[in-house]
Amino acid sequence: MVTKTQHYAYYSGIIGLIFTPLMIIAAFLFEPTYNPFLQTISKLGVTNYGQYIFILGTVVGGLSLAIFHFFYFNDLARIEKEIRKTLLLGVISGIGLIGVGIIQDKPGVFFQTFHSLSAFIFFLFTGLFIYYFSLFIKSKDFTRKNYYLVKSGLFTIIMLLSYVFFSLINGNMVIFSITFKIHIIWQKLTVLSIIVWYFFLFYYAQKNNLLDTLLL
Repeated sequence: MVTKTQHYAYYSGIIGLIFTPLMIIAAFLFEPTYNPFLQTISKLGVTNYGQYIFILGTVVGGLSLAIFHFFYFNDLARIEKEIRKTLLLGVISGIGLIGVGIIQDKPGVFFQTFHSLSAFIFFLFTGLFIYYFSLFIKSKDFTRKNYYLVKSGLFTIIMLLSYVFFSLINGNMVIFSITFKIHIIWQKLTVLSIIVWYFFLFYYAQKNNLLDTLLL
């Protein structure tokens, strides 16, 4: 049975999942100098017109997801020890997203170091959360009703690992007169896959009473 705290935490996560992509899109639309083929998403945080929209989106999104991970799974973690590490991983990933917004991708050792560290924490701990949570669901109830949640988790992990590989390739490519960097495009596809996985998570949590499934 879902408690009132878990109910509020669930909708906190929904708010973050919807709000952050919308703010990123808005920041892109307000910034005519931003090149999505050659610049990372974080570069929206140092633009003239989209900067504060991007910062607001990432900070609110990171806070919302951290609240979701902690309060939605907290009661379950007291019963199921395996959920404790996934709870912590999810909270840390939310904090990493907050850091991405607060510490912009500006020139300078401090900003470059700590922004990159925040982005690394976000991607790493998001990937670990999805991995361990998917394994836990599979061990509990890998049936058709949770099939796409587990499979999309596997797909997202592959996207994250591929992003690490493509990050080593920094050269420009030109296809159909469009100049782009592979890792820049792959970063956006990876973020999209993370968003899609979370939508599956929230959908299954509501439809299949996921908390009860995890207690089986």
